[in-house]
Amino acid sequence: MNQKSQKNNEDKNNQGNRGPEEQGKTIESQASEEQIGMATNQTPEEQSETIISQTPVKEGGAKENQISKEQGASGFSIASLVTGILGLFFSRFILGTVAIILGAIDLTRIKNGASSEKGKGFDIAGIVLGAIDVLFGIILIIIILIVVFAVIFSYSF
Repeated sequence: MNQKSQKNNEDKNNQGNRGPEEQGKTIESQASEEQIGMATNQTPEEQSETIISQTPVKEGGAKENQISKEQGASGFSIASLVTGILGLFFSRFILGTVAIILGAIDLTRIKNGASSEKGKGFDIAGIVLGAIDVLFGIILIIIILIVVFAVIFSYSF
């Protein structure tokens, strides 16, 4: 019997004497040793399947990088909407641009499955409000420039 299998047998025999935390550590260390050994004997496709199948699972059964159905809108979507609304009243270019960026980031996260679908409406509203903020900011600058040039040219003649 080689040393690895002898160690595994000893660990299995000693698990009954250990607390749940120590048993979990032993199982994790065995899994990592097995993963290292398997990784050298597998094709790249098999390695990726092994990695995907070993993704940690939360208590509810969902994988860590997936969304559970109970989650609401993400922080990005709420921030996008809030900055879009605030941009209507303050600092049009800055807040409007931030609203567009946050909304676009969260829509990408929703598309990739990393964020809840419930925030999609907030994202779209934030992007639209952000675009309105930037557009109103541009119109406001044009009006200010027209007034300034009108005043300058009216006094010069």
